[in-house]
Order: sequence, then structure tokens, then C-alpha cells
Amino acid sequence: SPKTALGYNVGCEWDGFTNDPAYIYTLTLGINLAKKWYSYIEGFGGFKKQISPEHNIDGGLAYFISNNFKVELSSGFGLTNTAPQWYIAFGASVRFKTGK
Repeated sequence: SPKTALGYNVGCEWDGFTNDPAYIYTLTLGINLAKKWYSYIEGFGGFKKQISPEHNIDGGLAYFISNNFKVELSSGFGLTNTAPQWYIAFGASVRFKTGK
């Protein structure tokens, strides 16, 4: 809808040391708060052979400085023993024009 979005992703990644993949997932609910403000809550994690699964939850707030530049503050915590106990992060995203 114009105010909310549901995002998801599943995939696998390799650490470069073993041939065994880690299977990863995300599920995100996002809400447009105002013209330039966006908030979200997200569950994410992964599974790897012979290692306990890692599940996390976080939330964040983003501000669009322009259509092509965004800053974000997020914080989250682990739901399983193998996940980080908690974290806080700050990030920035830039969109580059790659086509005509």
C-alpha cells in the first residue's frame, strides 16, 4: 500500500572457508511515517550445517535526505544463544543511476 510494505528475502551465502552454505532469511514490515521518514521492524537469521540457528529481531528509522541518499539508525537483539545479544547501527545508502 502507499504507507506500508512487506519485504522478504531467502538465500544462501558462503564464508569462503568451507563449501557448506549458510541459508539466510529476512522478513520486514515497513511503514512510511511522513514524506521523508520511514520505519521498520524486521526478523532475520540463518541456518548452517552443524551450527545452531541464529534468529534476530530489529527495528529502525530512516530519513531520506534526497531520492538517492538515505541515513538510517537501527537497533536489535538476538532471539537465540548464537545470535548477538544486542546491537545498534548507523548506516547510509546511496542509489547510483546506472541506466539511461
